[in-house]
Formats: sequence, structure tokens, C-alpha cells
Amino acid sequence: MNIAFLIGRIILGAYWLMAGLSHFKDLDSMSEYAKAKGTPFPKLAVAGTGVILLVGGLSMLLGVHTKAGRWWGHS
Repeated sequence: MNIAFLIGRIILGAYWLMAGLSHFKDLDSMSEYAKAKGTPFPKLAVAGTGVILLVGGLSMLLGVHTKAGRWWGHS
């Protein structure tokens, strides 16, 4: 495996993990923003996208189903 590819995977996976965790850390403020934009069920939407980001980030970091992980994390 190319070292640049591995470093990129680590950076991308860590970024998505941090973004997913911030969805849960700032759930109230993010849901208020989503509500202001007209998102139905804003808390559920923010929590759901947080889970998607966490799954995608873990997939990239662990190297498990990385193609699916890129799709999940990109949502």
C-alpha cells in the first residue's frame, strides 16, 4: 500500500470521526440550526448524520469496506 494513500485514509477517517462526534457534542445547537432550515425531525436528522459520519470514519481508519465507508462518510 502506498504510504500517501494510508496517510490520506487516516486523515480522512479522523476528520469524519471528529465531525461525527461533534454532531453529538453539539446536538442541541446543530438541531436548532437544522430546525431553522426546515429540516423535519431535526434532532433525529443530526444524530443520524452523526452516526453515518462515525461509521464512515471508522471504516476508513480500520480499512474495512473502505469503498462503503467513503460513501457513508460523504453523506
